[in-house]
Amino acid sequence: MKMKRFQMGLIMKSKISKHFKRSEFACKCGCGQDTIDYELLVALETTHRYFDIIHGKCYIEINSGNRCKKHNATIENSSKTSKHIISKACDFKVYYFGLDGIKKYIDTQIVYNYLIEKYPNKYGIIKHQNFIHFDVRTIPYHTT
Repeated sequence: MKMKRFQMGLIMKSKISKHFKRSEFACKCGCGQDTIDYELLVALETTHRYFDIIHGKCYIEINSGNRCKKHNATIENSSKTSKHIISKACDFKVYYFGLDGIKKYIDTQIVYNYLIEKYPNKYGIIKHQNFIHFDVRTIPYHTT
């Protein structure tokens, strides 16, 4: 049993793309649900590369990735049909470190503008005050 837990820990910490680890998308309740849709991962990597070009080295901080139904029910204003439940959504922020070494978040309006320009007829892109909700739904939905 100990070996199984150890192996699971290795999987969760493993990189699934150039900039992301599976653990970043894991449900916050600790249930172990950590799947991510491939199309979502590709879009996040594309976004990462874009902001790397502008700010040197940037980072995408995943606030909420995959959610089990039980955890999703505890999230205020979350839909019972949330794309988080089926691994097709995440909430994130983009940041970089300034020359002074201080972490600087990129304004969500700037991130939102990039996403709706890059994906004008695709996906769910919702700007919140402190983060972007992004999902790979089939019918586009964009709002600020």
